[in-house]
Amino acid sequence: MSQVLEVSQGYPVEGRPFEPPQLSRQNEQPRYITFVGSLVEASVALDRPWTKGGGIEIGNPCLRYTKNFVRKGRITPVLKDVHDWVTQDYWEKATGRDASYFPRQVPAGYVSPLNESGHPSPIRAMYGKIAVPGEQMDSILNGSANILDRTRRGVVELTELAGHEYNPQDLGDGIVTDPTIWKIQRTILPDYPFIMKDGQPTVLLDDIEEVLLDAQRHTSLRSIVDKYLTSLNQFRDFAKGSVDQTHYRMKESAVKSDSGYIWKYTELDFVLMEQLGVQRQDREIRQANKAQPNERLENMFEQWLAIQIEEKQANLERQKQFAVDQNTMAAAPIQDKGFDGQSGYSGYSGEVVTNATAQGQEEIAVAMADTMHTCECGKEFDTAQGISMHKARWCELLNKTETGEDNA
Repeated sequence: MSQVLEVSQGYPVEGRPFEPPQLSRQNEQPRYITFVGSLVEASVALDRPWTKGGGIEIGNPCLRYTKNFVRKGRITPVLKDVHDWVTQDYWEKATGRDASYFPRQVPAGYVSPLNESGHPSPIRAMYGKIAVPGEQMDSILNGSANILDRTRRGVVELTELAGHEYNPQDLGDGIVTDPTIWKIQRTILPDYPFIMKDGQPTVLLDDIEEVLLDAQRHTSLRSIVDKYLTSLNQFRDFAKGSVDQTHYRMKESAVKSDSGYIWKYTELDFVLMEQLGVQRQDREIRQANKAQPNERLENMFEQWLAIQIEEKQANLERQKQFAVDQNTMAAAPIQDKGFDGQSGYSGYSGEVVTNATAQGQEEIAVAMADTMHTCECGKEFDTAQGISMHKARWCELLNKTETGEDNA
């Protein structure tokens, strides 16, 4: 007993060191994914040059090493990293001082840049949280980047490579990656980062499928090649469904539009059609719509034209009737008890008189002369009311008083 105490000098020698739970250790190990296809539009490639080779962008902290980008056909590592750094105020109030966060360490000798006043900028406390691949894989595989309207775009995990320690090295020609992973990569796609068919680079999914089917002869990599084919089939289904939907909208809008407008292609549509080998159809759809006019619009025009013709005919009838009324208005019978005859004119037999002939105009003049009223002073009036007012107020002869003065 005394000897043990002397050797240990009071320090415990029993027990074993602490080890994290096995599940946590597995979650921290690297994982690997791939994607056979491209969703990179021309405008995106200009803003982020590393996307020119085609692929898919996925925002995830465990993909920060590859700039949140999975290049087309590449075996992409998913590595342990840290979530975006947050301020101390956010850590205290939003997370309730979550113990899983840790403060950011400022490197020794770091000198902060000068602010607008010429003084060093203050170094504020920032807090981060570890992001491990095992906890992030569900977000990568089942997140909005990979699933659209319950359709998978084609990101798959290469579970056969899970746990392989990723050790990037400079392999020359600007290639920095893990040698083992690169060897597997070039075995499946011999000309990677290009995909060649008959000595020419290709983006057609059918050509890429032939290359992958040829790689199945490597029996040790057969399961990985099958995952590549699964990714290709998922992406092809997504691309074909997306392009077919665009063509359906084009045809539907062409039928409904009265102005000839049709649905237009997006940048992504052109990217997908190039990989599918599908030709654009917007010109043919527009031409077909011009060759077969809209029946509804044609019927509306015919109705409008019929209304215009009917209205013009009605105007012509009204003009003819108005002309007849003008020519016969003088022949309208006048009922007046003070005259003999049917029409009020002495000796008139009721025969219609018009001014269309010289005889008719003469007869109308005679008839009009018979209706004149003459006052004692010699003035003539067309109506009885006119002569009555003249006699009552204005006739100089009848309104003279005995003294010779005018009553008015």
